[in-house]
Amino acid sequence: MSSFLQDIKQKIGKGVEQVSKSSQRMLEVNRLNQKLNGKKQELGQLMGQLGQYTLQQWEQTQTIQMNSELEAQFQKATAMKEEMKSIENMIQSLKEETNQTRTDYIQHMPNQAPQAGQMPMAPMSMAVVYICPSCAHQIPNQSNQCSTCGQRFY
Repeated sequence: MSSFLQDIKQKIGKGVEQVSKSSQRMLEVNRLNQKLNGKKQELGQLMGQLGQYTLQQWEQTQTIQMNSELEAQFQKATAMKEEMKSIENMIQSLKEETNQTRTDYIQHMPNQAPQAGQMPMAPMSMAVVYICPSCAHQIPNQSNQCSTCGQRFY
């Protein structure tokens, strides 16, 4: 009976550890999504400034000439896009890691019938919940848009 209780304790401990890791990854995905949304807003503002600047230049001279100020803004926009792509890759990596952990856990679960005197163990499920950073409603794992508020994820 003692080994049975030790076995249960060990299985519960592993399940709690997996849930904890999945929760940490979920929180990191949400944090990265918020950071990505901030970068998107910042890029939108920069693009608006670039548009205003080039329109003013066009209205004054009927030409657009590259100068150091314009070049610096383009470089900043390019760097922001690269940073956003990096954040998107980190988010995708965390989601894939979570899915792989879930798959590994399910594949390594014992499928044996309980021995005499043992109670059957129900399999633990690895539920990962993704939360919209804008409205805090649950969203499907592979979703690109929140069905509640319409926020897009990239």
